[in-house]
Amino acid sequence: MFSEFWSSLSKDARIQFSQKVGTSYGYINKQLVYKKRQPSIKMLNAMVHASNGVLTHKSLVDFFSSSFEEKEYSNSSN
Repeated sequence: MFSEFWSSLSKDARIQFSQKVGTSYGYINKQLVYKKRQPSIKMLNAMVHASNGVLTHKSLVDFFSSSFEEKEYSNSSN
């Protein structure tokens, strides 16, 4: 899961990762880790590349799609 990967990094490593991905530390730390936003395909590709193979496309899609499914379920139950 992406949140575990992110938690395993030091703050300096998180900042470096964010720069390699092409976004800010704050965006990843506040929006992506808590699934408030979903990254674009371009950003997913950059995340896989910046992680040096630790993250995979499948693991990221699974992580972020679970957020979409939870939102869909909560909307349909209203």
